[in-house]
Amino acid sequence: MPRRSLDSALLALDLGTSSVRTALFDARAQPIPDSGASQTYRMRHTAEHGAELDPAVLLRATRKCLHQTCRLTTPRPRAVAGSSFWHSLLGLDRAGEPLTPVYTWADARGAQDAARLRAEVDEHEIQQRTGCMLRASFWPAKLRWLRRTQPKLFRRVRRWVSPAEWIFEKIWDVRECSHSMASGTGLYDCSRHDWDDELVDAVCLTRAHLGLLQDSVEREGARVFNRPAALRNHPEKLAILEFPQFITPTLVTRDGEALKAFHAEHRDIILKPLDGMGGTGIFRVGPDGLNLGSIVETLNGTAPHTRTVMAQRYLTDIVKGDKRVLVIGGKPVPHALARVPQGSEIRGNLAVGGKGVAQPLSARDREIAEHLGPILAARGLLLVGLDVIGDCLTEINVTSPTGFQEITAQSGFDVAAMFLDALEAALR
Repeated sequence: MPRRSLDSALLALDLGTSSVRTALFDARAQPIPDSGASQTYRMRHTAEHGAELDPAVLLRATRKCLHQTCRLTTPRPRAVAGSSFWHSLLGLDRAGEPLTPVYTWADARGAQDAARLRAEVDEHEIQQRTGCMLRASFWPAKLRWLRRTQPKLFRRVRRWVSPAEWIFEKIWDVRECSHSMASGTGLYDCSRHDWDDELVDAVCLTRAHLGLLQDSVEREGARVFNRPAALRNHPEKLAILEFPQFITPTLVTRDGEALKAFHAEHRDIILKPLDGMGGTGIFRVGPDGLNLGSIVETLNGTAPHTRTVMAQRYLTDIVKGDKRVLVIGGKPVPHALARVPQGSEIRGNLAVGGKGVAQPLSARDREIAEHLGPILAARGLLLVGLDVIGDCLTEINVTSPTGFQEITAQSGFDVAAMFLDALEAALR
């Protein structure tokens, strides 16, 4: 059949649990004759009430339909409208490739975990926020089941997405989650139009593990620095884990026994909550292990309401200062602000009395900054504050990187001018 010139053709894609369908529509939303295509596949059922789809089969079927539909028109369709089955879950690796099958809405293997969740939280309150009850169909139960039964696989997953998100990412390079799709996960706060922090924590994830919910201001064309999505995707303490070559031995867990084992291995460690700032909640536990149990209980809580904690090997170079290395537009400011602990303190934060001393970047400081700077800038982070103790990266600050005034006053380098130059360049 010859190709037709349709300047305003719209492509419709429907992903179902048994088939995928595509068709073209004109500017008046009328179907274009002979443009429809469909491919069928079968859900895989297990003896344990599992119901899975092979993501490769789903992608292959989608591509076949698109080839059949889009060969009828030139140029390419102006827009794509998609609908998809809800409540289903797919785990991806760092490269965006599947590590798991698609766990569909019909998969009931998380029923036991849903019951445990109902015992831990107020289900009525959760339903009021998310519109979803704590049942095996939804993501919270599926994620808890996977963490319980396949912990190694669970830890390997970099992102959890719906099948539709993955298909759109693979075919059109669109990496975001629609609010409508998110509202079917059981992890979405419908009143705030955002992921539900209590439930995200309850399934032992962070926002960085979930799909991007595009900010409406950016969608309308506003330029935002630092981008909201980038802020969400870079939790300040967890973001360092992407760069293991620059960090001290580090553990993130809500398992109290794992924290104690980490101390037994490294002898002198720092423990801190993931949501602290300004040095709050930071503890050092030395080789004698004095008060380790109590500190773990304080930070970690008690089952089933445990909290995630970060443990790091203690860095003796803290006595020389916790260096704030500012990176603007992907490039490091040539001076760092070393925040030196005073008296018996182990914390150098200015908020708890640390002394700020501007000093030229060391070779290692510059190596870290020049490696991370372009990567973070490309993700929409114009201004970043790296925390470096000795030769090790300890945090990546993206919400309120301080030190402009102190560095300028002590070194004579105009940090604010560098920032404004970078901002103007980004707007060109």
